[in-house]
Amino acid sequence: MKTPSLRKHPWLLIAPLLLLFITLIGLEIVQAQGLVGGNDVIDRPVVDTYDNFSMIDTHNPINMDGQVTAFEVFVGTTEPVTLVIYRQTGPGPDFSIVGTSEQKTPTSVGFNQFQLTTPIQVQAGDLVGLVNSSVKFTMDPPHNPDFGDLSGTMLFSSNGAGLTTNFIGSSNRTYSVRVIGEGTDNDGDGISDDVDTDDDNDGQLDEDELACGSDPLDAASLSPDNDGDNSPDCVDPDDDNDGVADDVDAFPFSDMSATVMVGDCDSGVASQVLANGA
Repeated sequence: MKTPSLRKHPWLLIAPLLLLFITLIGLEIVQAQGLVGGNDVIDRPVVDTYDNFSMIDTHNPINMDGQVTAFEVFVGTTEPVTLVIYRQTGPGPDFSIVGTSEQKTPTSVGFNQFQLTTPIQVQAGDLVGLVNSSVKFTMDPPHNPDFGDLSGTMLFSSNGAGLTTNFIGSSNRTYSVRVIGEGTDNDGDGISDDVDTDDDNDGQLDEDELACGSDPLDAASLSPDNDGDNSPDCVDPDDDNDGVADDVDAFPFSDMSATVMVGDCDSGVASQVLANGA
């Protein structure tokens, strides 16, 4: 079969490069995403009629440990709104309040972003909630405004309850609210731990430390590394860095060469000298 010519079909060269470019851009977007939780902040058809109540939207929990520095909402009125971060503390409807923002007043109907004066420290799995919400939402099927229990994706308190963990009802709704922030950066190198391959900056990779029993978050906790190449002995195939693999090295923790004399034992004359590992 005749091979297609690159001159006649330049796309054969361009297509792989384009695919690589798209892949790299996708990786950059994922890495740049950072800490997030909540939903797409878009216009939705419904606004709550309750006043001064608490709610949790359970769709998309916060994705990593770190701190929330801002939140975004799409509102139907300019009534004040307060961000609340909840954490489930037990089975069923047991929640604690991790932190709250200051009360924020939207500047206009539609999209608003608010910076937090004091960031809220969070854990992966924490949930996004609001007090006194004028945030727009979609009623998801089955379209029941109150199931009469806490089985829905959105939990709410009674009207006028204010900031509370006492949720009395639920329904299936998706709110236009999202939190953004920064992942935990254990070693302060500007790279959050979720993408940092060495969270304590001690030179040993996190995955190697976990495999060898040292703490990847403590620079003082190091796995044994005989040759000092930052590859711990338990994962290093050449622990003395002499070029001979440990599994055939007579002295795997020393770069000295062992020799074996093979020949005439009676005369003591060697006919062959084998180097270490041979």
